[in-house]
Amino acid sequence: MSSISKVMLSFSVAIALLIEGFSIRNDVQAVQYSSSSNLQNQAISIAQITVEDWLWQAVEKANRGDFRGAISDLDRAIELHPNNARLYANRAGLYLIVDEFERSEADATRAIALSPDQALAYFNRAAARHYLKKYRPAIEDYTQALKIGVPGDTLAVLYFSRGEARRMIRDLTGSIADNTTAIQIDPTSGEAYDNRGLAYLDQGDTEHAIADFQKAAELFKERGDQANYRAALARVQKLQMSRHDTKSRSIKAPLHKILKVMF
Repeated sequence: MSSISKVMLSFSVAIALLIEGFSIRNDVQAVQYSSSSNLQNQAISIAQITVEDWLWQAVEKANRGDFRGAISDLDRAIELHPNNARLYANRAGLYLIVDEFERSEADATRAIALSPDQALAYFNRAAARHYLKKYRPAIEDYTQALKIGVPGDTLAVLYFSRGEARRMIRDLTGSIADNTTAIQIDPTSGEAYDNRGLAYLDQGDTEHAIADFQKAAELFKERGDQANYRAALARVQKLQMSRHDTKSRSIKAPLHKILKVMF
């Protein structure tokens, strides 16, 4: 999976769904604490801390970028509630961010075993398998997540991620279709344009590839993503130069043959 996709997946999915997934208020009692607090430093015993306390502290840490700390909090929540599928699904998302893909896959699989209707679990397992280059199983999991349904703001990410996995198994038509769907859902997705451009390039369709890379570069520049802007622009320049060289060779070849005949 490209670095572009990884960034989008980590923050658009793992964190967004992390927050969305923490909704078990019916069976635990919430305890309010400030953003600077730490449960283990508060004047309450560990026995008094509920699952939801650990969950919301994990959310707060994740939003600050303390992903390891968030994982530790989910570890404690799972100790208190070992059969809660959402806990495993969300920890799987955090493991993705810290590049522990085998653990992410294992947690997502556990979540699916506990609750087969968890779209988040299928999506995170798909991503873990994608990183592990298990492309066909990843595609199956992306598809299952789509069937179950994911929040609208993550739908484009799912489609272009599946599109990238399809490109890796040379299903270029499927890859282009998925990335086109992602663009229809989110026209500002530079990642989807970039991925579709790569699929076009693999098909040998340089013209459409250049157009998509140009659009991706434009979108990355608009949002201030200089690294991906430069990467997309470099692709455009390389392809344009290659196309120019090819045209030059095709023009010179007949002249060379004519001169050879003349002399």
